Amino acid sequence: MNHMLNIQPFIFNWPGQTDKAVATEKAINAAGYRTTVINSDPNYTPFNWINLGNDAYFSEQWSMAMKLFRGDIMFHIQADATYDNWSALINDAERYFEKYHWGIYSPRFQDNGHYIPLETWQCEDQNIKAIPNPDCTCWFLHKDIIDKFRNLNLNVKVNHLGWGIDCVMCAISWSSGRIVLRDFGHEVFHAPGRGYSSEEAVTQMNKMFEQLSPELMNAVLQQYNNRESLLEYLEK
Repeated sequence: MNHMLNIQPFIFNWPGQTDKAVATEKAINAAGYRTTVINSDPNYTPFNWINLGNDAYFSEQWSMAMKLFRGDIMFHIQADATYDNWSALINDAERYFEKYHWGIYSPRFQDNGHYIPLETWQCEDQNIKAIPNPDCTCWFLHKDIIDKFRNLNLNVKVNHLGWGIDCVMCAISWSSGRIVLRDFGHEVFHAPGRGYSSEEAVTQMNKMFEQLSPELMNAVLQQYNNRESLLEYLEK
């Protein structure tokens, strides 16, 4: 494939995941992409990683990625996500962008979360489904969506743990008329569980949501309710 898009990969790493981050970085670099690792593991701080320290959770890592992103497509991977063919996934992300002009594209996971594909949207590729929100474990985001997120000027410091940033990104994509896709032809492994309080994460998320416009908040709520009227955004 002749790569027409500048795809810029980012890995977010934290203690306990460093071996996986190193392996993923190596594999993606070998595929011809220059990977940026944003790192919170204080015990492994190579000179070519962006080392933020152990207090930096998702929001601080995300903010750094926003500052560093200069490409056409951001490819963001959480370090605890693993796969044996990153090159094929990247190639398909580009191929399906040329076909569907998605705003966000993601592989599937063994545990796909609580978002169910929107069956009212069909395409000729049986492995490709529209999804309210693919989660932020491993996903590709078009620069137009990222630019609109930047322009919101959200204070994400109130949301240290970072829950809901994926909801905002998907709300931007849908309300911009850009479809959000999941590719069931690629299954990335992601171990379940988290190392912090879900209750605290929800409290912080809601503080961030308070900064959204009513229109954007409505697009967030569409995801939670899994309303297929999300597809109406594509017709506006």
